[in-house]
Amino acid sequence: MEHRARPKRNLRPADLGTFLTAWWMMLFIDVSLRLFPYHRVSQWTRAVSIQRQKKHSLGTQEVISRICWVASAARRRHALRITCLRYTLTLQWLLARAGIPAQVKFGVRKSDGQFQAHAWLEYQGAPIGISEKLEKEYTQLVFHPPSNERPFFKSE
Repeated sequence: MEHRARPKRNLRPADLGTFLTAWWMMLFIDVSLRLFPYHRVSQWTRAVSIQRQKKHSLGTQEVISRICWVASAARRRHALRITCLRYTLTLQWLLARAGIPAQVKFGVRKSDGQFQAHAWLEYQGAPIGISEKLEKEYTQLVFHPPSNERPFFKSE
């Protein structure tokens, strides 16, 4: 088993709130995805960015890095097995709360004769929480955003 050296990071008191929020949000998203369709849960995670715009004392990349690290720590210590989709939606929500709009991306690859899917975030065209090497292994799926209009539901 190969071990990578990780930079030692200490959980700051300010990170504890983010850690607990991430842990609970992962649980909420897990339950939500079992009860509601993906597009509805995705709308909830994106809606936060419209409501909040924060100014950061740190640069945007530092904020993204810190939130990713804390959310990853919450994922590793979660009682549930948190899939990439649940982690990605949680991370999108946390970043949106910090005023950083990130887009969910989906990709597929074929490995050992089986298809595998993966979800990740991008901010300004750069992947978040996934290495560029891993991102390149997946063929990105393209989705057209759903229209806000529902032509088959007419309200009169």
